[in-house]
Amino acid sequence: MNLPFKNFPGYAFKYVSGMIAAIILILFAFTISRPFYGLASLGYFVRTLGVLIFIFYAIKYLRLFDRSAYAARIAQKVYIFILAAGFLFFVYLQILIIAHEQGDAIPPNVNTVLVLGAGLHGDRPSATLYSRLEKAAAYLLAYPDASAVLCGGQGNDELISEAEAMRRYLENAGISAARLILEDQSTSTRENIANARLLINGIMNISPGTEIPVIIISNEFHLYRAKYIAEKYHFKGYGLACPTPAIKLLPLYYRFREGASIIFAYLDRG
Repeated sequence: MNLPFKNFPGYAFKYVSGMIAAIILILFAFTISRPFYGLASLGYFVRTLGVLIFIFYAIKYLRLFDRSAYAARIAQKVYIFILAAGFLFFVYLQILIIAHEQGDAIPPNVNTVLVLGAGLHGDRPSATLYSRLEKAAAYLLAYPDASAVLCGGQGNDELISEAEAMRRYLENAGISAARLILEDQSTSTRENIANARLLINGIMNISPGTEIPVIIISNEFHLYRAKYIAEKYHFKGYGLACPTPAIKLLPLYYRFREGASIIFAYLDRG
């Protein structure tokens, strides 16, 4: 057998191994994208990363057979262009996140609040959810005419639904149960908002296409996407920002993950 060059078998094994590893990474990403894991956005990102790694090693493998192959050179240039365009788009998304992280001026007479879920440790709110609940309690105590829809289902590792945990916290903070509406079936931000819309339509006897002003309580990194999705469901959303807990690299992780989540929100036609 005439090999293209002396070290061909070693390079071929390296690049094929890289493609196999990328496939394993993609399959792993599907497992962590399942509902209730709280890692769907990370799963989307890892899946995309796996595809890019696979393409990278596939191009390297093709070039083993003819290092001057025209098709391989074109593929490599396209790959670099996609990476550069993707990086610039990701920077643009981070700018959008930062531009909305301060929240909005809340107009008077907006009496419907959406508190978005953020995970539990057993039956206790996570640090991220706790920051949202602190903000919700302060707002509801300051505005006694406001009611809140508490959004969040029960994950595999959670003893109760996020909505129920939020209800317990807010009642202990002095908020009447009559002002709290539980949406305890959702597994994502989109479902938080879509299910909340259905509940509000029924309670207020409002048609689905009528615009409803709502206050959206979430962490600063999350407000842009939450408001974008809310608009799809005919909400006029006003963001009330909560600080992200400064736990190690958690704020950086959330911002990075949120960029991938926004892309999938753009693609979601639900």
